[in-house]
Amino acid sequence: MENLNLSKNGFTMVELAIVLVVLGLLLGIGVTLIGPLIKTSKIRETKKIMEEIVYTIRGYALTTGTLPSPVTICDASIMPKNIFGKTKDSWRKEIRYLKATLDGNEICNSTTTNLKIYFCKDCQCLNYEEKANIAFLLVSGGPNYNIQTGLDANIVKIYPQYQQCQVDNYECNNPDYAYKDPQRQEEYDDIVEYWKLETLKGAVCGTL
Repeated sequence: MENLNLSKNGFTMVELAIVLVVLGLLLGIGVTLIGPLIKTSKIRETKKIMEEIVYTIRGYALTTGTLPSPVTICDASIMPKNIFGKTKDSWRKEIRYLKATLDGNEICNSTTTNLKIYFCKDCQCLNYEEKANIAFLLVSGGPNYNIQTGLDANIVKIYPQYQQCQVDNYECNNPDYAYKDPQRQEEYDDIVEYWKLETLKGAVCGTL
């Protein structure tokens, strides 16, 4: 009878145990990485959707000389579906669209707008960098499904994400509308895209 030598012809119990431990560690690392990878992918997809919306707005402005008007629901300005092919981010939530009031009747004869952005340097927004003459603004609630960027006296505050600011400056929970946005203080993670009036005029009117 042939004498089987496990050390040469197969795995020993110790070797099998080591292989299982290594596989378990690799599986654990993979599961840990899946969440962040999905989050990064959805953020990238949302930014691409918002870029497409920006170019749709630009095309509308080239044709009409004005900005498209938002649909107001529960104090929220969202994009009219008859103009924009996509109005939702990668989390299937409506992207908020804020349109400024121009001082002229058309883009090309306007010089100022009523909309400003405060880029906050702290969670209380006591220190900030101001950008005036914003033409329009797009806001996605980001991974937490919660739009935290509000509008107060024509000022939009954008908080530093690296400081993990617990804020929520916007809410929409009217039961009469399908559109909802919760009021809950949590880490600010909104995704924001905007154009200043001078940028818009440069694209539409050919002047800076």
